[in-house]
Amino acid sequence: MPRSISRTIRFAAVAVAAVVPALGAVAPAAAEDESALQQLSPTAECPFAAGSTGQYTTDAMGPYVQCFLPSIESWIDATYQDMPHPTAYYAVAAGKSGEAAPGCAYDENSLMYCAADRSLYIGEKAAMDLVNGYGEIAIAAVLSHEVTHHFQTMLALPEPDPAEPNSAIPYENQADCGSGAFVAYSERDLGVTVEQTALASLGRAFAAVGEDKGPERTHGTAEQRIQAFDTGYLSPSPTPLLSCVDYIPEAPIAYIG
Repeated sequence: MPRSISRTIRFAAVAVAAVVPALGAVAPAAAEDESALQQLSPTAECPFAAGSTGQYTTDAMGPYVQCFLPSIESWIDATYQDMPHPTAYYAVAAGKSGEAAPGCAYDENSLMYCAADRSLYIGEKAAMDLVNGYGEIAIAAVLSHEVTHHFQTMLALPEPDPAEPNSAIPYENQADCGSGAFVAYSERDLGVTVEQTALASLGRAFAAVGEDKGPERTHGTAEQRIQAFDTGYLSPSPTPLLSCVDYIPEAPIAYIG
């Protein structure tokens, strides 16, 4: 029987406090600091052994996040024939901050995609809290969530209406679905083994960062985010991202052919 976060989360005995920023949240405004950024390379050698465990420091997060980029870039090419890759992937140093473009402020807690420069910004503290609290699958989920926002940008999906309450939620749920699609791709095409304990840990992460119902929220509730991930992860399609189309059906994020 296929596993899912929805199934594994029900067996979690302890609720985890929200010790990390929301998966996919945009960082608050900050003063510019050009020394804040470390550009990560998808072709650099990964200095960590497969299955490495332990408590990590912020200094390790740039190289650690970098280890996931070859799989992310492979997923992009497997999903689209001609999708431009993100311009850059950046690690934001602990204690540093800046602004890439209007509306794209970053700091050590950032987990965001900036549509203006088509780049990802991953704060070292946020990454450290994720991997130490929820394991490596949380880093994979964040990167693929933000890259799904890149897909939305490159395909010119209509933008959420700021005047419409909760209008951003379908886009965020679709990005969570993209995370599930990436994990499914990693298992099916890359031979990655995803343990049930890892899925349960990611379920706890979603439970910690899901937003309460209300007109001001921009991300789904815990239940919505878990369901969205499962939609991509349990997709029967050879291209799992196809199962994420229904979140914004008027502008398909994936297509056949």
